[in-house]
Amino acid sequence: MFQTLLNCLIPVCFCVAVGAFAGWLKILDTDRIRSISTYVVIFALPSLLFVGIFKFTIQELSQWQNLVTLLVAMSATWIIAFMLGRFVWRFSPGEAAILGLTSSFGNMAYIGVAILTTLFSTAGLLPVILGNFVSSFVLVPATVAVLHVGAGKPAASASPAKSSLAREILHTVIQPLIWAPFLGIALVLADVTLPELVSKSIGTIGDTAGGVALFAVGVMLFGFSFRIDRVVALVFVLKNLLQPAIGAAVLFAFGLRGIMAEGIVIVLACPAATACPMLASSYRIGEKSAAASVAVSTVSSLLTISGWILFAKAVFAN
Repeated sequence: MFQTLLNCLIPVCFCVAVGAFAGWLKILDTDRIRSISTYVVIFALPSLLFVGIFKFTIQELSQWQNLVTLLVAMSATWIIAFMLGRFVWRFSPGEAAILGLTSSFGNMAYIGVAILTTLFSTAGLLPVILGNFVSSFVLVPATVAVLHVGAGKPAASASPAKSSLAREILHTVIQPLIWAPFLGIALVLADVTLPELVSKSIGTIGDTAGGVALFAVGVMLFGFSFRIDRVVALVFVLKNLLQPAIGAAVLFAFGLRGIMAEGIVIVLACPAATACPMLASSYRIGEKSAAASVAVSTVSSLLTISGWILFAKAVFAN
């Protein structure tokens, strides 16, 4: 078990460290890394997830308990963070929404993909795909809606709030990271087989996703400020500890076991997503706290996610 953990985490740590080293040498910074991040999000990860979908059976894709588990765990942490921020700490609705998103939206596409493919090969990709659906169709729209209602329009936007809100949600939904795996699921459910040559061609791009994504995370982390305050501490507790605990409890209640259950726990244990401070920055609301929370959550996840991997193996392995 310890050897498995080392084989999983050392490549992840190495890629992140190389990215941070590149940031330290000023070879790349958070502005120049955006083109690499764009490649990962638009091309590499969608390709990996699309091809990976065809490794699953119709029965595995139609197991609704998996989606419900992710929905409950991720929505619960968003609500808890929002309520604490809004009604206990008296944050504005926009600040509370950013806190909710940072506490619930995990870095599944970057760190989750790398860890799960190392542990389970492409069989570990389905939790990432379902988690992305929950983030894109529930968490992000809820956050953007509150931002528009409570904090007005994004900076430099002159369009009406409702139109802008609809446009941003549409922009999220039409991203390749969403429609590519959705198309793959539709083809599998229609009993369509992906030709080997097509699978190999698309998979060649997809194979670059894990390492490049982790390298980008390292560069981004070097540009984030590390500070501890009540917001950062809350995000750490909710994202790194409580969210996977809720997911594990729901899985246990459903009686689910196996690779999928293990993958769900690990996906929920992923640190806060780097997309959160980017969204906060576009609205100029809570961006410093969001950036610090992502930095602390990511660095500390090297320990917490190790514990959750061991827990998932011990409790949910067949």
